[in-house]
Amino acid sequence: MSFLQFALNNIKRNFRIYCTYYFSSAISVMFFFIFATYVFHPSIVYLNSDPLSWGMVYTQILIFVFLILFVFYSANIILKIRRKDIGILMILGISKTQLKILFFFINMIIGAFSIVTGIIIGLVFTKFFLLLSETIIGTDTLCCYFSIKPIMLTVITFFILFFISSLTIPFFLRMRKVNSLLKESTIGDIEIKFSKVLSILSILLIVIGYFMAAFRKLDTVNDFLYTITDSIGVQILFLFVIITIGTFFFFSQLSIFIIEKLKKKRRFYMKKINIFWISDLAYRIRYNARVLFLVTMLLTVTFSSITSFYAMETIVKDKRIKEYSIAFSYVSLPGNKNEQQHIEEIEDFLKKDGFEFKKNTSVILRHDIDDKQEIYIMKLSEYNEIADVLGMKNVRLKENEAYLIPDKYYYNNNKTNSFVTSKIFYLNNERIILNNVETAEKNIFPIHLHFRAIVVNDYIFKTIQNTSEINTHYSYKISKLKKIGCIAQQLYRKFNKQVGDPFYFFAASYGLETETELWEILLYLSLFTGVMFLSAAGSLLYLRFYISLDQQKKKYYAISKIGITIEEMKLATTIEIGIIIFVPYICACIHTCFFIKTLEIIFLKSFTLQMSAILFAFFVVQFIYFLIIRSRHIRELSRAIL
Repeated sequence: MSFLQFALNNIKRNFRIYCTYYFSSAISVMFFFIFATYVFHPSIVYLNSDPLSWGMVYTQILIFVFLILFVFYSANIILKIRRKDIGILMILGISKTQLKILFFFINMIIGAFSIVTGIIIGLVFTKFFLLLSETIIGTDTLCCYFSIKPIMLTVITFFILFFISSLTIPFFLRMRKVNSLLKESTIGDIEIKFSKVLSILSILLIVIGYFMAAFRKLDTVNDFLYTITDSIGVQILFLFVIITIGTFFFFSQLSIFIIEKLKKKRRFYMKKINIFWISDLAYRIRYNARVLFLVTMLLTVTFSSITSFYAMETIVKDKRIKEYSIAFSYVSLPGNKNEQQHIEEIEDFLKKDGFEFKKNTSVILRHDIDDKQEIYIMKLSEYNEIADVLGMKNVRLKENEAYLIPDKYYYNNNKTNSFVTSKIFYLNNERIILNNVETAEKNIFPIHLHFRAIVVNDYIFKTIQNTSEINTHYSYKISKLKKIGCIAQQLYRKFNKQVGDPFYFFAASYGLETETELWEILLYLSLFTGVMFLSAAGSLLYLRFYISLDQQKKKYYAISKIGITIEEMKLATTIEIGIIIFVPYICACIHTCFFIKTLEIIFLKSFTLQMSAILFAFFVVQFIYFLIIRSRHIRELSRAIL
């Protein structure tokens, strides 16, 4: 019998041990394949967006690094479980080299089947993730397609990954004495002894982190684009490190300390089935503390990132909708012969699709201050008409007063600019002097259009009208701003504006999509990686439950001899599995709440609604996962008792 046949028989006869590793690897392949399909999608390639490209690159690197760690960790767990088999093989005279060759073949065979299975599952679920992406990013062009590129990338990537892991993992085999290997298979991992000092330290670290997150006033900044400073980033990182260390000691020290205290309360410990699940829970916590900590932090990162991006995407979108109050803006320059034709086409499109709109026509003067700077001037009466439509306050100006309309981006990036900070404006070769009395709360023009604009008294406007270039500005206010994207695209194609054409056309949907594109992409990428992290966390817990199943069967079979019933076994197992699965989830939820509280302090916004939606959605998934594990575990244990 060759080593390859020996490896195949080894997998077949230990399928229950290897199947969890196999399915975990297949799920990893599936996620990578789906993301590769998304990256190579023709519509995504056609977008050629910098935020999208960078988001794809960073996410793909993150996924690959995480999958490397996940595959190596899962394979290492399987290797530890096979210690008894290694000891038996050593008794039969296997050499260290032969042992490494054996596990190399085993890992490569499982890897090959995982790659095939993962790609097949990925082909089934690709359409679902593309539909999810369409919903979040707001496009309808991500149709399902088939390409050989994602398949080749996935096969090559994971073949290299499994090949490297197959070469390196056997080197972690410690050729100990046979007796120690045989005993380790029944003892499990090294027992973790708890420390009262570290238990108290875990409480202190977590409480300090929560207190700083909830009550410490961080730098408050109104505009998101100028909030992320080095000091805030360092503070958030510091909080994360504190809570991470506290969480590790919580599972490795404090949880064991609490269980030992429960054991000493004899009245509670000996009551009904408590002795069964508490004693078994102590064993599981001792040998799975690191896994529970890892699962908790994976869930925390998942919940926090998705909630943050979801909240910011919602807030930024709502804010931009308010800023882009004018649905369409058309500016006619001198010499525009198609002005009336274009205006009629805009209104015909709106009427045909049943949109109700409010139209405002304004005359905008382009006035040269000097040889290098120009200024745009608007009549006070026409400004107040637009202000009424937008729900802004009306302005009153004397003949020697001016009202500044700042372009938001120009204003923020040029706070020291002489025009923005100017208190006096000189017009008509300095024959007219105006005092800047106030600045408008927001710009009424499209971004980067008329970015040096002021409002003047109607009399002053009439005085300088003959010495300025006259532009006509048409504004269309529509209540359903989110639904004009299709009309905007048709009008852009219809007008087919070329460089030098005497008009400008601006659709708010274009600016709105540009502004919110980054957050929509980040939200989708965080959801995708979040689902992957959740699957990995579930796989780690399932692997631990599945591996200890034989030991559980033996225990409950022995206990059944002294009178435990099936119902008592079910209740004890339900409590035990529920604690193992939901304690990391609850800890992650609490961590997320305080992290989001920090963001609320920074941005002066409430993210409670978004956070509640995300946590509830993941709770449903976690509860379904709990029911699946419970049903399978109880079914296997019931067979052992009967």
